[in-house]
Amino acid sequence: MAMDSQSQKTLADFDPIKKPKRNKFAFACAILASMTSVLLGYVMSGASIYIQDDFRLSDLQVSFLVGTLNLYSLVGSAAAGRTSDWIGRRYTIVVAGAIFFVGALLMGFATNYAFLMVGRFVAGVGVGYALMIAPVYTAEVSPASSRGFLTSFPEVFINAGILLGYVSNYAFSKLPLHLGWRLMLGIGAVPSVIIAAIILIMPESPRWLVLQGRLGDARKVLDRTSDSKEEAQLRLADIKEAAGIPQDCNDDIVQVQKQSHGEGVWRELFINPTPAVRHILVCGVGIHFFQQITGIDAVVLYSPRIFEKAGITSSNMKLLATVAVGFVKTIFILVATFLLDRIGRRKLILCSMSGMIFSLLILGFALTVIDHSHEKLNWAVALSIAMVLCYVATFSIGMGPCTWVYSSEIFPLRLRAQGTSIGVAVNRVTSGVISTTFILLYKAITIGGAFFLFASIACVAWVFFYLIFPETRGRTLEDMEVLFGKFIKWRSVGKDDHKNSSSQLDSNPKQRPANSDVIRKPKTNKYAFACAILASMSSVLLGYDFGVMSGAAIYIKEELKISDVQLEVLVGTLNLYCLIGAAAAGRTSDWIGRRYTIVVAAVIFFVAALLMGFATNYAFLMVGRFVAGVGIGYALMIAPVYTVEVSPASSRGFLTSFAEVFINGGILLGYVSNYAFSKLPTNIGWRFMLGIGAIPSVFLVLIIIVMPESPRWLVMQGRLGDAKRVLEKTSDTKEEAQERLASIKEVIGIPQDCNDEIVQVPKKSHGEGVWTELFLKSTPTTRHILLCALGVHFFQQAPGVDAVVLYTPRIFEKAGITSDNHKLLATVAVGFVKTLFILVATFLLDRVGRRPLLLSSLGGMVVSLTTLGFALTMVDNSDEKLNWAIGLSIAMILAFVAFFSIGIGPITWIYCSEIFPLRLRAQGTSLGVATSRITSGVISTTFLSLYKAITIGGAFFLFAGVAAVGWLFFYAFYPETRGRSLEDMEVLFGRFFGWRYALKDEQKKSESSTAAA
Repeated sequence: MAMDSQSQKTLADFDPIKKPKRNKFAFACAILASMTSVLLGYVMSGASIYIQDDFRLSDLQVSFLVGTLNLYSLVGSAAAGRTSDWIGRRYTIVVAGAIFFVGALLMGFATNYAFLMVGRFVAGVGVGYALMIAPVYTAEVSPASSRGFLTSFPEVFINAGILLGYVSNYAFSKLPLHLGWRLMLGIGAVPSVIIAAIILIMPESPRWLVLQGRLGDARKVLDRTSDSKEEAQLRLADIKEAAGIPQDCNDDIVQVQKQSHGEGVWRELFINPTPAVRHILVCGVGIHFFQQITGIDAVVLYSPRIFEKAGITSSNMKLLATVAVGFVKTIFILVATFLLDRIGRRKLILCSMSGMIFSLLILGFALTVIDHSHEKLNWAVALSIAMVLCYVATFSIGMGPCTWVYSSEIFPLRLRAQGTSIGVAVNRVTSGVISTTFILLYKAITIGGAFFLFASIACVAWVFFYLIFPETRGRTLEDMEVLFGKFIKWRSVGKDDHKNSSSQLDSNPKQRPANSDVIRKPKTNKYAFACAILASMSSVLLGYDFGVMSGAAIYIKEELKISDVQLEVLVGTLNLYCLIGAAAAGRTSDWIGRRYTIVVAAVIFFVAALLMGFATNYAFLMVGRFVAGVGIGYALMIAPVYTVEVSPASSRGFLTSFAEVFINGGILLGYVSNYAFSKLPTNIGWRFMLGIGAIPSVFLVLIIIVMPESPRWLVMQGRLGDAKRVLEKTSDTKEEAQERLASIKEVIGIPQDCNDEIVQVPKKSHGEGVWTELFLKSTPTTRHILLCALGVHFFQQAPGVDAVVLYTPRIFEKAGITSDNHKLLATVAVGFVKTLFILVATFLLDRVGRRPLLLSSLGGMVVSLTTLGFALTMVDNSDEKLNWAIGLSIAMILAFVAFFSIGIGPITWIYCSEIFPLRLRAQGTSLGVATSRITSGVISTTFLSLYKAITIGGAFFLFAGVAAVGWLFFYAFYPETRGRSLEDMEVLFGRFFGWRYALKDEQKKSESSTAAA
C-alpha cells in the first residue's frame, strides 16, 4: 500500500515541467533505436526524375512507384506489433534493418520497372517495421522528464535520411543516367548494416521485459534509464501494476499470465473499447492522418516538380533546392526536440498547424500567380521557394515530431504495440494516397488549387487538435489512460450539466417562463403565426434580388458589354452595401420600433428596384444596387428580431424560420421571373426582371398596418399596457403571457409589482453602452454568445451557398448544359428544392432542435460539395461529354441546397436572433447580419476569379473544407436552445461556457500538485 500511494503521488515524475533532465544512457538508447527511421527518410529521395528518364515511365507509373511504398509498409507495421510482443522490441529493429537491406539491393540492381517494384515492396515492408518499432521502444525506455525530447528522435532521423537522400541525388546526378539512380537507391543498404551491428549494445525495453516476467533485467534497465533510484522503483511499480504483477513480488523471474498475441487487444480497441480507450484511439489515428493528409510527403517527394512549377528549370538547381528543403527540415526538427518537454505537445501542434496553414495559403497564391502569368515573375518564384521552406519548417517544429511522440506514449501498455501499428498504418495509407495522386491532383485542379486544398484540410486539423487533444507533457506512460479518462469525463459533464439545467429550469417557473410542454409538442399560436408571416415577408426582398440577378446577369453582361470582374462587382457588392442598412437598423429599430423599421426597409428597396429597372448604363445600375443593398440590410436585420420577440418559446424555431422561407421564396420567384422574361428582347427583359421587384415592397408597406409592435420594444418604452395586450394575443395561455411579461420587466429593470399602463423607464443611450459591453467589457458569457452569433452567420455563407445561388447558370454551363433556356430551367429547380426543404425544416426546428439539424446539415453539405467538386473536375478534364458526371453535378447541386435549407439556412436567423439578451439584441443581431453580408460579398465577388484560378472543381473542394471546419466549430461551441425562453439564454450560455474550462482548471491543479510533490 505504501508503494501504491507513493506511485499515485508522483505520476508526473519529479516536476519535469520546470526543467527536463537528460539521462545519458536513455539518450544513447533513443539515438540507436531511432536510427532505423533513417530508412524511410532516405528512400523518399528524388531519384524518380532519373528513373522516369531511364525507363521512359509515364507520370502515373512514377506516382505508383513512389506512392505504393507507403502501402507496402502496412504489411511491415501490421506484422511489427505481434513480432515486437513475441521476440522483443530490440530484435524487431534487427528484422526491420535486414528486410530493408534486401530491398535496397533489389532496387539498386533493378533492370526494369517490374524488378524495381519488387524492390520497393520489400523496402516498404522494412520501413513499416522501422516506423512502428522505433517510437515504441524509445517511449518505453525514456523517463517522463525527457520522453518528448527522446521520442522525437525518429522524426529527426527521418529528416536526416531525407537530407542524405537529397545529397545523394545531387552527388550521383553527374554519373551516367543508368548508373546514377541505381547508386542513389542501392547505397541505402549501408545504414541497414550499421543498424544490425549496433543492436548488440542496446538493452531491451523494460516494459517488454516485465511482460515476459524478467523483473530483474527490467529493474537493471530502469536503474540506468531513470533520473534516480526512486524514480526507477516508481516506474517499475507502475509497469507491474499495468502487467498485473503484485507489488510485493520482487523476484528476478516471475510467472506472468500469457496473453494472446493481439486478439484480446484488437477486441478492446475496436469492439469493446472504454470511452478513454476510444478517445486514445481517435487521437492516435487522427494525429497520423492529419500529419500526412496536409501534403508533407507530396512536398518531400515531388519537391523538384514543385520547384519546376515555380519556374526553376535546371535539374541541378532543382536538386540543390531540394537539398535546402532537407536542410531546413533537419534544422527545425532539431530545434523541436528541445521544445517538446518545455513547451508541451499540444501548444507545438497548434502553432505548427497555424504556420502550415499560412505557408500553404501563400504557396497556393504564389503558384497560382505563376501559373497564370505569361512571363517569369521573380518575386513569385522566390515567394514559392520561401513558402515551401516555411511549410517544412513549421511542420518539422511541431507536427512532424509530435506525431511520433504523442501516438507512442498515449496507448496503455497492453495496447501499445497494436495501437501504435494502427497509427503507422493510417500514416502510410494516407501518405500513399497523397503521393500516388498528387500529380493527378495538381493536373486536375492546378498546382495552386492543390495547396489551397491542403490548407483547408490543415484548418480542419487545427480545430480537431484544439478540441480533443489533452496535454501529455510530464505524464508517465501508465498515467495516460487516467488522463484521457478525465478528459472524456469532463466533456460528458458538460452534456449532463446541460441536460440537468434544462430539467431545473423546467421545474422553476421563475427561471423559465416558457410552457413546460415545449419540448414534447410545440404549439403554434395563430396570431403569432400571422405576425411572423407578415414580418418575414420583408426577407423576400433579398431572395428575389439574389434569384433574379443570377439570370439577369447573363443579359446585363451581353447588353452592357461588361467583363467578368465588373459582373462580380455588380453582383457581389450588394452584400457589402447591406452593411450600411444592417448597422443603421439596430439604432433605428430601438428608436422608432421594430414595425416601422420594416417600412423603412420596404421603401428603400422600392426606390432601388425602380432605379435598377430604369438603369441606362453600368454606373446607373450600380447606384440602384447600392440603394437595394441598404434596404436589404434593414430587412435582414429586423425581420428575425421582430419574429423572435413576438413568438412564444414553444414555437419560436418554427416561426423565426419564416425569414429563411421567404428568402427562398424570393429566390424561387426571381428564378421564375428570369425564365418568364427571358423571351423578351435583351434590352427590356433584364429591366423587367429587376424592376418588378418594386411590387413586393408596396405590398409590404400596406400590410404593416395590421401588425402589432414587438412586446419587448413596448416594455422598453414603458408601454406596459400595450405590451400586455400583445403578449396575451401571442402567448399560448394567460399564465404564459404573465410570465413572459415578468421576465421582460426584470430584464428592463421595472419592478414586478408595477402594473401601470405607462411607466417611466430610465433612458439609455442608443447603443454606445451596448457596444462597450459587446467588445470592451464583455463577460465570458457575452463573448461566447457573440462568437456563436458571428460564427453561425460566417459559416452559413463561407461554404459558398450564395455562389451557387448567384452563379447557378455558370455552374450548370461548366457541368455541360449549354442552352440558356435549359440553364434557367435548372435554376428554377434549384429554387424549388430550396423552398421545399426550408418548409420541411420549419416543422423540424422545434421537434428535433437546432443543434442536431445544424450538424446534420453541415455534414450533408460536406459530402455534396466534395462529390460536386469531383464531378465537375471529371467534366472539366474530359474531352467528351460525360452524361453521368453532368447528372451527378446537377444532383449534387440540388443535394447541397437541400441540406443547406433544412438546417443552417433557417437556423442561422433563428439562433442569432434568439441568443442575445434583450439589451444587446438589436446591435448583436446587426453584427451577425454584417458578418453574413461581408462573407457573402467576398464569396460572390470572387467566385468567378476563384474558379478560374483553381478550377471549378477546386473551388467546391475548398468550400467542402470550409464546411468541415464549420461542423467542428458548431460541435464544439453550440448549446441547444430549443424550448428556452429568450430571457434564459444568458444563463444557458453561462453554464455551457463554464464547463468547457473545467479541464483546464483540472490540469492546472494537477500541475500545481505535481510541483508541490
